[in-house]
Amino acid sequence: MSHALQVFTSDQVLELQRRLAYKVVKMMGRKLEEDDWTSIYCEVLGYPPRGWSNLEIDVVAGRLGVEHKMLQVRQGEITSVCGTSLMHPALTRSIRIESTDEPADDVMTSVLTQYGALLGDRRARIAVDAKCSSSEVELRTGWLLWQENLRQFLYFEELAVAPDPAGFTAEWVTRPSGGPRKGSKNLWVYDRATGKKRYSVTTSAGIKIQPYFDVPSSLDPNAYVFTVYGEPLADDLVNVWLATTTHTELLHAVAMFGSDDVSGFIVDAAATLQGDPPTDAAPAPVEQAIHTPVSTVAYEALRTAFPGVNDDHSVQLLLSWSAQRQ
Repeated sequence: MSHALQVFTSDQVLELQRRLAYKVVKMMGRKLEEDDWTSIYCEVLGYPPRGWSNLEIDVVAGRLGVEHKMLQVRQGEITSVCGTSLMHPALTRSIRIESTDEPADDVMTSVLTQYGALLGDRRARIAVDAKCSSSEVELRTGWLLWQENLRQFLYFEELAVAPDPAGFTAEWVTRPSGGPRKGSKNLWVYDRATGKKRYSVTTSAGIKIQPYFDVPSSLDPNAYVFTVYGEPLADDLVNVWLATTTHTELLHAVAMFGSDDVSGFIVDAAATLQGDPPTDAAPAPVEQAIHTPVSTVAYEALRTAFPGVNDDHSVQLLLSWSAQRQ
């Protein structure tokens, strides 16, 4: 049974994709930050923005509290990790371990109890603001997986539940130092029923809980996948996401060169290109992001001949080159 919860309506999914595409065009390849996602999330769902904090929960809306956790995915399509378990480098640092010489299960009980108390404190504070009982508060964890090239994102939410120490067992794992690597002693925590590793608790370079979370199936309707450039469509087409000004300039260039359509213009330009493509173009102001379909052949030609950090950048390089031909 899926553990992912419904978050968005179909209209909100489309609006999130548009806003993410807008954000990625503006970012021009810089690293994704947590507030990049949280701000869009709150805008689309109509939740009050709180600003990013490493200490406070990210989203509070009435009786709902959502903590966002992000993890970069480097391999293949974003859906390649669906159905797998991944480790997040830090669930919380708000725990203490008095001694690493105590039995593993005793330390595990202390750590999981502290984490449960943290969730209880968050629940209580939300209840005060919402003027309700703690039992009426719903705490969630929102997992955002993102590709290094910012092309695809996957998001899902699950309930944040205090783990019962009785359902887990633990062992100490010591790794000796070697070369530049320092030795470490970590606590590995396993689910008693399944034997699956669920937490790794570090004791060096700062104590923190590293959770293992299960990514839903790609068929799960509550696992939301967003492709914000190079989005495959039916009928051998690809959606190209552009700033509105870039889109307008592209249509103008297509008309100027007498091409039949955008795909034909791109293919002709790529075939005509000699030598190295331009490496720079003035970034377009981004009022919003819109998409236009092109053929798969045209899209592959665009990204090969005019490699950019995203669709908009590739088209800007194409436009810069075509302007020099006039």
